[in-house]
Amino acid sequence: VEAGNLRPDSGLRKLFETNKRAAALPCYADERSLAALIDAEFSAARISIDANAKAYLMSRLGADQALSLSEIVKLALYAGPGGRVPEDDIDEVIGDSSEIAIESFAYAVSGGETSEALRQLGRLATSGTEASSALSGLARHFLQLHSLAAALGKGASPEQAVKSLRPRPHFKREPIFITHSRKWGSERLLNALPLIQDAVKRSRLFPDLEQDFAERLVLTLHHKAA
Repeated sequence: VEAGNLRPDSGLRKLFETNKRAAALPCYADERSLAALIDAEFSAARISIDANAKAYLMSRLGADQALSLSEIVKLALYAGPGGRVPEDDIDEVIGDSSEIAIESFAYAVSGGETSEALRQLGRLATSGTEASSALSGLARHFLQLHSLAAALGKGASPEQAVKSLRPRPHFKREPIFITHSRKWGSERLLNALPLIQDAVKRSRLFPDLEQDFAERLVLTLHHKAA
């Protein structure tokens, strides 16, 4: 049985600690930062990576240190001793390609590219990615767009506002991200969020109809953006 970070008064933890036939074993996370993990592995293999590619790699890795380390090692093996890691290799090796497709889907929706959004949605379905996952990614995207729009409305510069986002959009997408945020504006983004959340909820309640809910949402948001 695996669990997250359990408090001492957790019922599950107490059950295992007091049961004579069970034991509770702590697993402490590696406290090294992602940057330190990358530097250590690449230095050992004499692999070079520039600052932009390193930042992109860090954005593709998650909070799970063990999983992140395995991905870094895999990338080091792909590059080979004395090699160099460009961004194209990161896209080729790291993580699930569905993540990239979900991001492309979200940007197509916020950019009003309805045909492209529906095409990406179809690709995701063909690859086995649930529409609810795409909708959840879209919700995160629009929430960040709203955060940026709200910061801009308070007088922050685009550079300051986008730097405060967590996770921060990839630097190559930052200009289009800012453009989409300004195009929608804070009020319309705020009005769009409940529509997306409702579609996420419906897709989870009725998985057989999730693709229909997602496509309907794309068309609805297209009219909202017009």
